[in-house]
Amino acid sequence: MHKHLAPAILKLSGDAPERRTYRFMGWTKVDGHWAMVSPGVSINATGTLENTPEVELESRLRDYGLSAANWGEALAAFQAAVAVFPPAFAPVLTAFSLLPLLQRFFPPAAPKPALHLVGTTGSGKSEIAALMTSFYGQFNRDTPPAQWGDTVNTVEALGYTLADALYWVDDYKTIYADERTFTRFLQSYSRGMGRGRLTREAKVRQDRACRGLLLSTGETTIEGEASILSRMLVLEVPPWEQRDPGGQKLAQAESLRAHLPAFTAQFARWIAARADAGTLTSDLAALFEENSAGYRAKLQATLGRQANTGRMIGNWAVLVTVYQLLRDFLGEHDADVGLPIWQDAIVETVQAVQQERAGLVFLDKLTQLVASGRVMFANNMQHPEEARSGVTIIGYVDEAHVLLLPDIAFQEVARGGSMKFSATDIGKQLREDGWLIPGANHLTVQRRVRGLPTRFWQLKANFLTCDDCDTVTD
Repeated sequence: MHKHLAPAILKLSGDAPERRTYRFMGWTKVDGHWAMVSPGVSINATGTLENTPEVELESRLRDYGLSAANWGEALAAFQAAVAVFPPAFAPVLTAFSLLPLLQRFFPPAAPKPALHLVGTTGSGKSEIAALMTSFYGQFNRDTPPAQWGDTVNTVEALGYTLADALYWVDDYKTIYADERTFTRFLQSYSRGMGRGRLTREAKVRQDRACRGLLLSTGETTIEGEASILSRMLVLEVPPWEQRDPGGQKLAQAESLRAHLPAFTAQFARWIAARADAGTLTSDLAALFEENSAGYRAKLQATLGRQANTGRMIGNWAVLVTVYQLLRDFLGEHDADVGLPIWQDAIVETVQAVQQERAGLVFLDKLTQLVASGRVMFANNMQHPEEARSGVTIIGYVDEAHVLLLPDIAFQEVARGGSMKFSATDIGKQLREDGWLIPGANHLTVQRRVRGLPTRFWQLKANFLTCDDCDTVTD
């Protein structure tokens, strides 16, 4: 009897109703055309979808959703929000706010940047973040979608749902996400990878990478980690009263905040039309390559040779490309007058990252030790003199090169504070930065000291000045 129960129920039940529910906010194809689906309103190239798809997000993300409003109200909300942003950062913040709509259409080589707003209490960083996130829903300073006090797994899982939306994670503190955890999360985020997990059967579980574009806020940020700084733009928000005395601009933006999602819907409609026409991806690729080449030339002219700037160039090239498309969109509506003129800080960003690279941190500490007299270089490898009491010889210097004993030098530098990298990692970065001249097959070169073969790092001598070098002479 039980064998016939299920077929009987199906036969007597008639046609079962069907429905399609999306569990994310972002782009998908509906009836062969690109559409931006969100709770409430979904948009394609012709406007609001007639048969509104059902979109269900996690309860923590209940404030997300686009809206419909007339163009005049949407544009006024956009202009009021931009007026609240610090003038020096307004173009970057505007471009980053709308980058989620375009990120998936960029070429694979384009990076996925993150943004961290850092400032003291009262600087207005949370108000700025709330306005930026309000392009995708109804938010205020007290309703961030997530905070760093959540577990990193929670932050990652919530971000997975926001496939093409801005994802604000508030209140960064090292007690919530230590350096190791935050570095791992940000590296996985930029690579589009989730945390690897296994099921009970020891099979790889499907990962859920953070797909939302990360907007972080906090009073501090991780210092001394080049890997973080090259993936995340860090902007220090100036005091509020210096840019908006009395809060008049913020009050104006607050009165129009509800219409910001409508501006995003209008921009998404414009994007969908170009995606359906097949011109969007090629236009983005051409602009991204052109902007990348321009920034490479700018850095070469301004700073000379800089190692490992590709990710930073890509970050800024992505943002200026978004800015250019936004300008075209506003121009078609005769509304580009209110868009602030593009400004960037790529030179300052590269300089900050280079200063935090392990190799340069090592050289900086080493020169300080030499200047202090704690360590010294000798200049006679065949008949080296004994070091003075309390002074360590860390290598030898001649006119062209400094021959550094890597293990001894690393130990001396580490005495002043733990190094975050191994000696080998430091050597590799020094080679990449052009300071270390390696041997044929190794980072080190071999020379004889008192007739005995010894391995050295061969460094360019100009990393030390004559005033810095405490050498022993014959």
